[in-house]
Amino acid sequence: MKEISAQELIKFMEFIPKELELVDVRQRYEYRITHLVNSKSIPLPEIEFRFEEIDSDKTVITLCRSGNRSKLAAEFLCSLERFRKTQIFNLADGLLAVAEQPLGSLAIVRC
Repeated sequence: MKEISAQELIKFMEFIPKELELVDVRQRYEYRITHLVNSKSIPLPEIEFRFEEIDSDKTVITLCRSGNRSKLAAEFLCSLERFRKTQIFNLADGLLAVAEQPLGSLAIVRC
C-alpha cells in the first residue's frame, strides 16, 4: 500500500478519473455531509463484508477525514488475494487536505 497526497489525487481525478475507484470509508452520515465526486461509500466497519463492490481492475484510493481509517482499509484490501495485482493508495491526511488545495473544493460535493 502506498500513500497519495491531496495534490496527486486532484491530478488523478482530473486526468484519469475513469481509472480510479475512490472508496470513502467514513460513516454514512459523514459521507452525506460532504464527499468526493464519484466516490463510493463503504464505511470501515463494513469493508470486510463489502469489498467485492470495489473494482479491482481500477486503481483504488481509500479516503476518510484525516487518513487514519482509510489507511486501515487500504491495509485490509492489500491483504486480500482479490487485490493482489491492484494498485491501492491511501489518501494521506484525508479529505481535510483535499479541501485545503487550490481547486480541491471543485472535487467535493457538499450536501
